[in-house]
Amino acid sequence: MSHVVWLSKPEDHDFPAAADYLGLLADPATVSTLIDRLLSATAEHKKAKDILRAARLDLLPTDNPHVASDLSKI
Repeated sequence: MSHVVWLSKPEDHDFPAAADYLGLLADPATVSTLIDRLLSATAEHKKAKDILRAARLDLLPTDNPHVASDLSKI
């Protein structure tokens, strides 16, 4: 498995990309406010497992090979 290294701060092209995504969810004024706040914000580091948990994604089924393997270890 490869090791992921995150940048210490977002790159300039990340903000228009964020605005494009947010534009699907909010009105232009809200998007503008959010992007302004993102530009002045400091980055926070969180554990990937906590980000995934906060996303409230559906759990993988128990017959998934990786899940089944982990369950057999328990």
